[in-house]
Amino acid sequence: MFRLRSFWLPFLLIAAHASAAPERVDAAGNTALIRAAWDGNAQEVLRLLESGADSNAGNKEGLTALMASTWGGSGRGSAEIARTLIAHGADVNARNRYGRTALMEVAENGNVEIVSLLLSAGANPNAALSDGSTPLMGAAHNGRDDIVDALLQAGASPNAKNKNGETALMAASARGHVRIVEALLKAGAEPNAADSHGDTALRRAKAWKKWEVVRILQSAGARE
Repeated sequence: MFRLRSFWLPFLLIAAHASAAPERVDAAGNTALIRAAWDGNAQEVLRLLESGADSNAGNKEGLTALMASTWGGSGRGSAEIARTLIAHGADVNARNRYGRTALMEVAENGNVEIVSLLLSAGANPNAALSDGSTPLMGAAHNGRDDIVDALLQAGASPNAKNKNGETALMAASARGHVRIVEALLKAGAEPNAADSHGDTALRRAKAWKKWEVVRILQSAGARE
């Protein structure tokens, strides 16, 4: 429902090129810089940038080195590489061909340090996909209270809705993420917002028997 991550496929064709030239591109359109960022090779990323590599070049799917840095290496991304790319002009709000930004990808279930870095560099916390899904929805859906906190502090709207009228509060309530429900309500989430089917956060919490969430929502004024 709120799944945001989707740019793995272009890396099926990536191979290691430890000292590749900045302009070298593979069959998927990945530059040496994108490959180095995905491999988590901070030293090679810096070398390529200092050799003139374009920090905003994308592959055939529109994936940039900054996007690659959010999940590459160990699978947790590299804040060091992301920081280096941003310092060399990487666009933190660039989108791939599916409309996803680096923040959208990492907010779902990634490295909170990278989330904070992107936000401090100007990443838009309210950037939305064509279906209206936002980074906050993804983080709330997956129970990432640390990322939810970072997004809210950066100005993410707790009342944004996707095309089905679903909010981050509804996602968190259905899954019993008590800490996130409390944070969203404190940030001004509307407890009685309804989706296109008339379902509210309270109805979802009851349907999934998340009784602690039900209590919290009712204390905040939620009603049937």
